[in-house]
Amino acid sequence: MQAVIKRTLFHAWALLGACVLLGAVAGTANAAEPLPTITSPGPQTSTVNQTKTIVVTGTNLHSLTAKNLPAGVPQPTEVKENEWKIEGAPKTAETATITLEAENAEGKAGTQVTFTWTVNISVDANPGPPENVETPAKPPEAPSKPSEPAPKVTSAGRLGTMPIQKPGRQLVASFLCEVQSCTVTISGVITAGKKKFKVHSAATKIAQGKKVQIPLKLSKSQRAVITAALKKHKKVLAALSATIHSSVGYQVTKALSVSVKS
Repeated sequence: MQAVIKRTLFHAWALLGACVLLGAVAGTANAAEPLPTITSPGPQTSTVNQTKTIVVTGTNLHSLTAKNLPAGVPQPTEVKENEWKIEGAPKTAETATITLEAENAEGKAGTQVTFTWTVNISVDANPGPPENVETPAKPPEAPSKPSEPAPKVTSAGRLGTMPIQKPGRQLVASFLCEVQSCTVTISGVITAGKKKFKVHSAATKIAQGKKVQIPLKLSKSQRAVITAALKKHKKVLAALSATIHSSVGYQVTKALSVSVKS
């Protein structure tokens, strides 16, 4: 009788230990990715038409967007894991309050961070005549010549459409570099059924004459939304544009609307 009781107690303790172990494993597997955090870059100053680079760091920064940027400054681009930069030459003098928002790989946003960016006019921009100095009269103007046509702006390259979307894979755009060198970032707004969200690619360097496929970063939840929309509506809409830093300067392509079908 005592042997039976001992065997029963032994099996009960073994079963209890297995349940505890399975619970711990399940808890680890279901742990959510931590929300992203952003370290504020602090107040910033720069001058009109001069390039400014602001480095933004944090944790779990799968994507980063900035609101209320000065005119002429594009969205942040990724430098490496958890490090992004805002780079551009503001076109007008202003003091802007920038709001930064990040998402982790699951598409969940963390706490927003704000900072101020003051853009000043250049000290020597449009200097007036010195005080108490008489301005000489203008010489007679020469007869006006017919205006010459504005020089044609060289295009850095061409943005291509996305291929057919295959569930579970990233969306891909293409870009053909037509100048000496291009560094390209693709941005887009995806409309999947009733849901809309922004996507972007990493900055990609392309040599002249090369056409490169550039994948757009998608979180797990975004891929699931696209797959569901393709299954239900048979298509997903995308509005894409390319930001290009090249040997002919900074350019942004017009938005390219494409339909991604299943």
